[in-house]
Amino acid sequence: MKKQKLLRDELANLTERIWSAVHGAPCGSGSGDGLGKCSVNDMLSVLKATCSVGVDDDFAPLPKRPSEYFDIALGALRKSDNSPSEEEGMLRLIFEMGKALSLLGEWDDAISYFEKVSSGAKTCGDRKMEADTLREIGRINRRRERWADALGKYSKSKRIYEEIGDRAGVASASNCIGAVYFEQGELDSAKEHYEHALKAALELGDSKLVAQLSNNLAAIANVRGEHMKAVSLYEKALPEFSEIEDMRGKAEVYHNIGMSYADMGEWVKAGEFYEKSLQISRKEGDLELISNTYLNKAELCMKLYEWSAARLYCTKALEAFGSLGDRLGMGEAYKLLGLVADSQGEWELSTSYFENAIRIDEECGCLLNLAETCMDYGLACARRDENEQGRE
Repeated sequence: MKKQKLLRDELANLTERIWSAVHGAPCGSGSGDGLGKCSVNDMLSVLKATCSVGVDDDFAPLPKRPSEYFDIALGALRKSDNSPSEEEGMLRLIFEMGKALSLLGEWDDAISYFEKVSSGAKTCGDRKMEADTLREIGRINRRRERWADALGKYSKSKRIYEEIGDRAGVASASNCIGAVYFEQGELDSAKEHYEHALKAALELGDSKLVAQLSNNLAAIANVRGEHMKAVSLYEKALPEFSEIEDMRGKAEVYHNIGMSYADMGEWVKAGEFYEKSLQISRKEGDLELISNTYLNKAELCMKLYEWSAARLYCTKALEAFGSLGDRLGMGEAYKLLGLVADSQGEWELSTSYFENAIRIDEECGCLLNLAETCMDYGLACARRDENEQGRE
């Protein structure tokens, strides 16, 4: 019996779809028909299929990382008649591959691809491409909680956009800078950058960015305890995301609405919106949002004293954060696992989880998370003392 479809055939398919994702048309096609609407998501689905097929002897050893498949696809494309005629075309192709790797959580490989693009963009004098690449590297640094590096890349990206008169790029970079300030708890600075970006996005008619910024401003309102204002802002963002068919954005809004209802103690509503978010994020393969939603569902189950379910969601979140290399997310999952174990009288296990959480928070330099973890651990220790005294 013959082996599964050969890897080279899958790579040809992958290359075809990569090309269409960048150029909006199939390889060798002069029109936008056929694969004209192929997106990065389509490209990712083909990549995932590629990674699961059989391989013939000519491809030993089997590539293990997604970037290795992209490397092979790039090599095949360079040798084919369909290779971009200009260096800028190849740079854009590698840039889209970097974005795909970033979505898959392959951050080191993604940065390697982006750095190739950045170097090539400088050589070609393509300043927009250089700014775009700096912004994407900044996003990866932000997800890794490397705040100073993220701000540095975003700020440099914004300066280049300003110099070349790219107002959309300036707005996008301002939004990214606001996100860094938000995640560090500097809400006034975050709001200032979000509002500056929103004004530009509205003037430009950029529906996607308007939706993202409405979502971000709602998050600030929620942190400040203005929960119904936050829900109202989130609900305004939903039709925008639906109109532009941004399912990831829609999933994030559902997730955030769930968080607002959870903060108001409306657990059933919160759970409903978390589920809506998960249905989309699982379909889209958005591991970052999936992991955060698992964590929130774990907290929800703890509020309802559903300890087995809480432990399950904590474990799922820990695994997902681990796959992403998200250390702070892992710390949060360990903290919740510590609380779950504490509620069940599993003192040694609880201590182990809390110590892991504290170690991670210290290593990441996140003082807010560290303070919250230490407080929860202290309260857990106090409860243990009370229980031991009661037994005596």
